[in-house]
Order: sequence, then structure tokens, then C-alpha cells
Amino acid sequence: MMKDSHTFVLDFIEGSEERNQIRAKMTQCFDGISVHGLPMLSIPDGEDVDYPYLNGRFKDGLAAITNSIIERLQTPR
Repeated sequence: MMKDSHTFVLDFIEGSEERNQIRAKMTQCFDGISVHGLPMLSIPDGEDVDYPYLNGRFKDGLAAITNSIIERLQTPR
């Protein structure tokens, strides 16, 4: 979906001009927005979410979210 929504259509394809205008507007509207996902965690029944249950992918995702927020702060940290 990401590739389809950001890849401009060649001008000889019917409807390409309108689709390319939509793509350009989407690129303009969403410039600077980052999306991060976190993997599902397996937490044993009766247990609370705790650091030992976070796998490497989850920790990496948290780091990416944190870095993204820090980059956008008004005051340098």
C-alpha cells in the first residue's frame, strides 16, 4: 500500500494525472509524519507487562518512537 500510494503513475495510463495530483497532495500533507509499529508481546496470564518480557524488536520499536519524538522537540535535549 505504501508503495502504491507514493509511486507516481506514468502519464500514458488513464486517470494518471488525477492520481498523481492526489499523491502529490498526500506527500505534502503528511510530510514529516512518521509511523512506528510495535510487535505483539506474549505476556503470561496473570503477569503484568514488565521489561523482561520485551523482546528485541519491541525495544527497538520503543527506541524508534522515542528518537522520533526527541527529534521534534522544540528544546534540544
